[in-house]
Amino acid sequence: MLTGFVTLAAQSTPRILRRDPWPPADAISIDDNGVTPPKPIETFKPRYTAAAMRARIQGSALLECVVERDGSVGPIRLIYSIDPVNGLDEEAVNAARRWRFTPGTRNGEAVRVLVSIELSFGLGGAPRRSPVKILPPEAWRRAFRPTPRSAAEWTESIADEPGLKIRIAHPSDWTQSFDSTGVEWLVLRNPSGTQRLSVTRTRPATNPLNEPLQGRQLDSLAEALKKTMAPRTAETTLGARGQVRLGTRLWIWFERSLRSSTNDARGWVFTTTAGTRQVTVSCETIFDRKSSPSDIDAAMRDLALTCSRLLPGIELEARD
Repeated sequence: MLTGFVTLAAQSTPRILRRDPWPPADAISIDDNGVTPPKPIETFKPRYTAAAMRARIQGSALLECVVERDGSVGPIRLIYSIDPVNGLDEEAVNAARRWRFTPGTRNGEAVRVLVSIELSFGLGGAPRRSPVKILPPEAWRRAFRPTPRSAAEWTESIADEPGLKIRIAHPSDWTQSFDSTGVEWLVLRNPSGTQRLSVTRTRPATNPLNEPLQGRQLDSLAEALKKTMAPRTAETTLGARGQVRLGTRLWIWFERSLRSSTNDARGWVFTTTAGTRQVTVSCETIFDRKSSPSDIDAAMRDLALTCSRLLPGIELEARD
């Protein structure tokens, strides 16, 4: 089964570094005043490569595209990769380039508009072995929306340790702190202190994460992470898990809940390897015990939007 759908809405892109020219300066958001969004009139399914079928890769690639004034698809940026090795990323881009739209307009004139296209790859029938799914958390997929963003709203934090440099693009009003001795190496917090992104001090990588993991491998990694990341004063629970490619790097992710004596936290843990080091990043929201279920759900939706913006903006530079 191959499916494709287009998202025409505006919130925030997940990654804009100040040195990144994306999006094009004249590409606009559909929520700008007077804008009529483009509508797809001709769509194409991506081709499933033989190599990807043999590897039993399935999942989705998310693309951010510019719909040109004539309704054709112009520049494309890969947001969530599915498979750069067996050709599925390339096939997704090739298919998206063939899509055609009614042009977007503003005040009656055709304009260039940002949209996102998600193209999914699925294997039908009874598989002889379990497929390998490459997908971000479902909440992220619901949260992502394309829109231009001023580079002045974002800044960059850099963390260095032997063998690795980490660059993280984040909103300029977030605070940062470093801990040279603790488990958490770098911590970023939003102005209210209710959301945080932390980088755990790196560890030697047992095996490089170049290929997707199977179920038992994910279980083993989850248990190892739980032991190394759990604060001594908190009860840790790991839930749903999966794997996603951000750019060309494979990240393994887990839902995580922390329960302490004073408050709770929920979010996601992501881990990958860079060179000889294993890098683990947590993105979570903090709430007190009196929070209602509706308040917690709203906080998790906000966190999903935040994480879907921050994680693709992490760059890892392995050094000898």
